[in-house]
Amino acid sequence: LVLSSQRKSSTIIQKAARGFLARMYRKEQLAAAVIIQRATREMMTRSNNKVKKFAATEIQRIWRGFSVHVDFMLQVMAAMRIQASIRCFLKKKTLYRTARTAKMLQENDLVEDSVVKEASKTKPQTHQKQERRHESFP
Repeated sequence: LVLSSQRKSSTIIQKAARGFLARMYRKEQLAAAVIIQRATREMMTRSNNKVKKFAATEIQRIWRGFSVHVDFMLQVMAAMRIQASIRCFLKKKTLYRTARTAKMLQENDLVEDSVVKEASKTKPQTHQKQERRHESFP
């Protein structure tokens, strides 16, 4: 009887100890699971933040490059407009000078023809002076 009561007592103590140890082991497992979950979440957050940061820097890089390209193209277009205006101005200036020179040559030819006709009738020296002036005219 004593043995059976001791055996029962030892069984009850062992049961309590094993239950306690099982609960402690379960608590440790839960704590370990929480630590693993926390670390995984932190890693995922860091990874997600890295992806977001990379995406943000890529967007900024592309936008800055595009913005600089647009500014450059606007400058090129403005330079082309200025060059076209200057070429147009110079062409008009050249045409105006050419027209003015042609008009002066035509007027001089008409004047010289009349002067030559009159000079041949009266004074031959005037005719020579007129020809020299015509030769020196550009």
